[in-house]
Amino acid sequence: MLRELTDYTDFARTNWACIAFGVLMTFGSSLGQTYFVSVFNPFLREAFDLSHAQIGTYYSVGTLISAFCIVWVGKLLDTVPLRRFTLGVYAALAFACVFMVILPFGAVLAMGFFFLRFAGQGLMTQTGTTSISRRFDANRGKALGLTALGFSLGQAFLPVMAVMAAGAVGWRMAWLGFAGFALFVMLPLALWLLSKSDFVDVTKLDEGSPGDTGGGGSSAFSRRQWTRGEMIRDRRFYMLLPVALAAPFVSTGIVWNMALLASTKGWSLEWVAASLSASAIAQFIATLLGGSAVDRWSALRVMPFSGVPLALAMIALIFIGHPVGAFVIMTFFGLSIGISFTSGNALWAELYGIRHLGAIKSLMGSIFITSTAIVPVFMGLLSDAGVSLEAMAAGFCVAIIAAIGIALTVKPQPAAAAPMPAE
Repeated sequence: MLRELTDYTDFARTNWACIAFGVLMTFGSSLGQTYFVSVFNPFLREAFDLSHAQIGTYYSVGTLISAFCIVWVGKLLDTVPLRRFTLGVYAALAFACVFMVILPFGAVLAMGFFFLRFAGQGLMTQTGTTSISRRFDANRGKALGLTALGFSLGQAFLPVMAVMAAGAVGWRMAWLGFAGFALFVMLPLALWLLSKSDFVDVTKLDEGSPGDTGGGGSSAFSRRQWTRGEMIRDRRFYMLLPVALAAPFVSTGIVWNMALLASTKGWSLEWVAASLSASAIAQFIATLLGGSAVDRWSALRVMPFSGVPLALAMIALIFIGHPVGAFVIMTFFGLSIGISFTSGNALWAELYGIRHLGAIKSLMGSIFITSTAIVPVFMGLLSDAGVSLEAMAAGFCVAIIAAIGIALTVKPQPAAAAPMPAE
């Protein structure tokens, strides 16, 4: 671990501006993440007289619409200069927060959730991870591992800030404050970091890439550059997709149903919410170790193992009744999400190149967002049908193990240079 920290320190010092930009974008994405938005659920339900089912439905609808839109907007990262795209993303995020302030009635909440999920979870994440994945080649794992620090910081601090702000000035003013924070603090900082960075200019990608070669590694542009259409016709994509989806799907389902977990186990909701801190810590450690592992063994080899701690989390959920089980479950979630983030984001650039990475990652983002929209409804229907949370966990565990087995059979194809196809 000490060696990894030394490697990361040296790497971060050399590439501080690029890494800081990635961290800032992933940190800002928290404003549209489930763990942040769900903090406002009690206030929204009371203000608009909504049931749990109604607010869950609005959230799923908004999330699904954002998943559809991200496919088309995210591909602009392949053609629009990063500075201009970043300006648009922060403007959209600030607008999303302001829209939550002016909500006139409950039915419009689905649109508010759409703006938050699209700008926050969708575009902020896509901008940070795509720019980092495109900039670095041999050290892509380390770069993504450091970028994930933003997720951990956001999960550790922003929900607490939201609770405090909502309690002090009301939930509407809290959203207004976060809009100002995005527009007048994070955006100027992001633009300053971009002025100090050497990110790839997407307008010159056809001329080659200045991507990091990491002292002996080959440039990402010496390999074939797949289009999004070619990727979805590649069977490897479908063999890797289940294990790539496992961590966001299962963890979102359990976190969204924290109240169900608490009541099932006889734990307090406050205790379960507090266990999210263990997930944040574990996620940060796993991204650092996972990033080094990706650089050493490749994302293709590391990615399947992101499902192992997820399966262990399901086993812990089934068998542990003591309150410490909440921290065990969330720790395993954090380990899985951390490994999945670094290896998953590096995987698509590793397999399919960086020329069309915006289009490819926007499709992946859409699939991930769709899965997180489906799982609250899916688990809700199972719960209404009388299926216990432990039975759901057992089913998830079997599916995760199967996904790991399928992913382990995927073989890399030779990375020989090839003419870059047109989009």
